[in-house]
Amino acid sequence: MTAEYAEARPFGDGRAAVKIGDRWGLIDPKGQVVVSPQFLAAGVVSEGLMAVRTGGNLWGFADTQGRVVIEPAYDEALAFSGGLAAVRKGTRWGFVDRHGQAVIAPQFDEVGSFLGGLAQVRQFVGENTRYGYVDQAGRYVWSPTD
Repeated sequence: MTAEYAEARPFGDGRAAVKIGDRWGLIDPKGQVVVSPQFLAAGVVSEGLMAVRTGGNLWGFADTQGRVVIEPAYDEALAFSGGLAAVRKGTRWGFVDRHGQAVIAPQFDEVGSFLGGLAQVRQFVGENTRYGYVDQAGRYVWSPTD
């Protein structure tokens, strides 16, 4: 395959986000464009959705057909994992479901994606970083410690 994209994300769910010109679209494994470049920015496709910026600086989510299914409302958004996506509003991170509903309200300084039903969360306390793990309901299974 020749290098014909300015940037490309890894494949997920049989699709990869690629930058053509100044916009992002999706290709299939054969390199065929399946969603025309239309997004200002795009993340990795995971669980059938990808984080996208459609205009301005806010992120939402689109499906593999290019339809925006969660309107842009977040300062930053990560890929879905375990049915939830980490999103940042202001300086705090939380998690939303596939419908854009806040499952875990923004309250953390940093977060990791869910793996095995748990996500690492971090809170800054003075000069210390405290690490903990939450389940998909936002309950601590390991409370933050230094």
